[in-house]
Amino acid sequence: MSTEESTGSESGTVGELRDDDHWIIERSGTPVDVDGFKMGEPADHIICAHCFRAASHYKQVTHAADCTNPDAHTT
Repeated sequence: MSTEESTGSESGTVGELRDDDHWIIERSGTPVDVDGFKMGEPADHIICAHCFRAASHYKQVTHAADCTNPDAHTT
């Protein structure tokens, strides 16, 4: 089943997600003078598409205990 709707937050937006997407790269939704990133430019963090926890690098994400992301509980 495919997700056809766009998701967003106060600080940015993401595009359409597929079932096999494991990471969300949030893009800036504000002008450069607000957050330091141009509109639409990748922001400073990545989000797990399964548990929605974020960090500046995917290996630094502290996933939820029940996260189903294949990369969540690897060392």
